[in-house]
Amino acid sequence: MSRTTTLLLILFLLFLTVAGSVVLEDVYKADTLTLAKYYLAQIGVTVSIPSNPFNTLAQRLSEKESTLSVKEQELQKKEIALREEEKKDKTVLYFSLGGGVLLVLVLVNFYLDYRRRH
Repeated sequence: MSRTTTLLLILFLLFLTVAGSVVLEDVYKADTLTLAKYYLAQIGVTVSIPSNPFNTLAQRLSEKESTLSVKEQELQKKEIALREEEKKDKTVLYFSLGGGVLLVLVLVNFYLDYRRRH
């Protein structure tokens, strides 16, 4: 064996020793659930489908639905505010009419009192 091969073999064995001690240290400290998560996390499968207009349609629809619901809530708030304003306007109108009728009745009363005295 050459010196380079021996050196590489020694470095490889040293690496395995260090890596093994780190893994064993974690193993002795960990419970069964943690070990299962650790070893299951080492194996993974990913599947993806390239984006196209058909598989992004649901996402776009949900985004549009959420923006429409926000706009609908804003419109409802504006409608409630307008109704309150209309109620205030009608209240002012009713009080004005009532006050005008009472003023006319008071004036008619003064006129009738004046006529009866003279």
